[in-house]
Amino acid sequence: MMIQRFVAFEGDVAPPFFGAALAADYRFGTDEMVFQPSHLKLGYPPSGGIGFFLPRFVSHAKARDLLSIMGVKTIIQPHQKDLNAFLNYEDKAMAGVMARRKFHKG
Repeated sequence: MMIQRFVAFEGDVAPPFFGAALAADYRFGTDEMVFQPSHLKLGYPPSGGIGFFLPRFVSHAKARDLLSIMGVKTIIQPHQKDLNAFLNYEDKAMAGVMARRKFHKG
């Protein structure tokens, strides 16, 4: 028995949810759905596996172009064939950014 995964969106969609949706078998969005690259405001790389899944829908070059518009292209690693290895890479990239940032209380 094959299990099919469905994802539906309405309104603003943050990068982790968009990336995770690319893993689903079927994706639905309303006319009001807007992808919000909120990670840009925070200075973080996109997460949720976007760099792993997006190149599987478009070419690596196109994914690099799309993510470059969002300020990040290093998250795409064409040699990453394994999702777990990619997510470990993504975690390290996020930890590196967090280590360089200064957080203020309040």
